[in-house]
This record gives sequence, structure tokens and C-alpha cells, in this order.
Amino acid sequence: MDPIHQSYALAGLSVTAIAVLLNLLILVPNVHHVPNLLPSSFLIIWICVGDLISSINSLIITSTLLLTNGGDYNSKACQVQGAVYTFGCILSIAALTGLAEFRFRVVVLKTDTHRRIAPIFIFVVILVAATQVSLPFLMNSAAETYILHQTRMVCAIAFHSRETKVQAVALVSTVGICIPLLFLGFAYAAIYMQVRRVSRRLKENLESDPPQRGGVRVDGNSAEGEEAATTRFKTSGGAGPKFLSRASSRQAFGKESLDQDSTTPDAMTINKRALNDDERREKKLLIQSVAIVCLFLVGWGPWFVLMVKEGITGSPVTLRFEFVADLFMLLTAALNPCLVLIFDDTIRANVAASVLGKYW
Repeated sequence: MDPIHQSYALAGLSVTAIAVLLNLLILVPNVHHVPNLLPSSFLIIWICVGDLISSINSLIITSTLLLTNGGDYNSKACQVQGAVYTFGCILSIAALTGLAEFRFRVVVLKTDTHRRIAPIFIFVVILVAATQVSLPFLMNSAAETYILHQTRMVCAIAFHSRETKVQAVALVSTVGICIPLLFLGFAYAAIYMQVRRVSRRLKENLESDPPQRGGVRVDGNSAEGEEAATTRFKTSGGAGPKFLSRASSRQAFGKESLDQDSTTPDAMTINKRALNDDERREKKLLIQSVAIVCLFLVGWGPWFVLMVKEGITGSPVTLRFEFVADLFMLLTAALNPCLVLIFDDTIRANVAASVLGKYW
């Protein structure tokens, strides 16, 4: 193996090993909590599942090439791994898009969503993804479709191929990246603007209107989003275990407290606390939205350029550019669990309880 490919393989091995460990850190402590998770946390778990599948695939490829000193990689194995790798990417992107769509419906459209929709959505995604990655095998074009890329870090679709069957698969994959890219930007921009409007309206009410009995109503759909909708569903007699996240508990406390007489000093203090909590939620949602969109753009942007350029020109991109595209995509799988631990209180609490045990 030449020094360049050896350095690429070592970089890929390091990143994928970290990605596998971090995704396992998220998944293992939360496996038995899946039935009780809120829909957003449920979809986040499946994002990590998709990232874990793609990371394990790359880990096997890079470690095998390093152990064999860059020997010829088995073509049949690469076809299977290319299909599995593509399946993991589709699952991760679809779950991320579903998470954005779910939050958009609850926060912006103010539509309560049944918790069963998330499992049904994932089931459909798995069926569609399995069908898509199986098409090259059904059309007897797997050998031309799934190849070891020139960086020797991933087995994936040959986007530069001029074969009609391969071009069809490559086109579907390109569109499959473009649509989530556009929707994520639109959905999270709309979510932030909605939360900002609610926060501004609440602030104006507290500053300009004379206090009335009953206080200011906190709109769960807008300020708290999906947790509030799930809480209303469960407390109204819906099926499913009763589970309340920390964010939902804070929102429920705010509603109950603001039903008191707001003309008392204690009620005014609660009103101010509700305003401060809402501003904190707005800031957290803004940071979360920016982080999700930026990570997706940085992680998949170079790969999207690679797909489009190779599809148009019919020739591979430069080795250096493909290394950047492959590495950034692998880094996305390693950074997603970090965002989960930062922004998802429920999953973070489950991980901390599992790792720290009785000290948590």
C-alpha cells in the first residue's frame, strides 16, 4: 500500500472507530427505553442506527486493507458492503428528515402527532431503503454499481459510471440527498421563526398588559413543541406508557403555576420565570437548529458535489477531493451522537444513568 492510501486508511479507521463507539454509547443504554421514548428521541435513535451501520462498514474495509497491506479487495464483499453502506446512509438521512418534518408539524402547523407515526415512518423507510439498495442485484448490475472508491475507504455507488442501470441508481441517490438538504433548511428556519414569534408575544403580554387572573397561557405546541403534544396525548387517556421528559415537566409546571392568581407577587415571579424559560428554550432551539443544519451541510455537502460532478462529467473526481468527501461524511456519523448528548435530555439522562449507575 502506498503512503497516501495508507494515511487515508488510518484516518478512516480512526474516525470510524470513534463513530462506532459513540453511536454504541447512545444506543446500548437506550435500547430498553425505546417504547417509552418521545417520537423525536425515537427518530434520533434511528439516526444513530444508520450511522452505526455505515461506520461499521467503513471500519471493516479500512482495517482489512491495512491488515492485507492494500491487497485486492473482494469484489463480492464490496458489493454487499456497498449495499449495506448505502442502506445505512438512507436510514440516517431519512430519520433526520423525519425528525425535522415532525417538529415542523407540531411547532409551526400546531398539529398533534400520535406517537405511533414515528415507528410506522421508520418501517416504511426501511422497506424503501431495502428495495432501493437491492435494485442493482435484481438488475444484475451490482458489480458495476457498488465499487471500492479510489480512496479505498468506502464501497459505494459508482456515480461516474455511464451504464444506464447504474446512472438510474445514482440519480435516485442524488435526488435523495437534495430533497432533505432543502427541506432541513426550510423546516428549521420556520421552526425558529415560530418560536421567536411566540417568545416575542409572551414578552409583550407580560410587559404591556395588566396582570389578569389565570396569567399568560404558555402555548405548548409553539414553545415546547413535540414534548407538549406528546404530553397532551398521554394525559388525555391515550394508549402507551406515561413518560414525561425534563422539558415536558418544566412546561407542565409552567402551565399549572400560571393558572394561579397572577396579581400576587408569587404569580408575577412565576410569569417572569416562564418568560426566562421561554427565552432559554428559544436560544437552545436556535443553537440546535443551526448545529443540525450545519453538520448536515458540512458532512454531506462535499459528497453531494462529488455525486453531481461525477454524474455530469462521467469521470471520478480527484483523489484528494474524494478523500475530503469521504472523511467529512464519516465525521458526520461521529459528531451526530455528540449533538444528541448535548440537546436530547431524555437520551442523555439514560446514558448517564447507565454509565454512572447509582451515582446519577
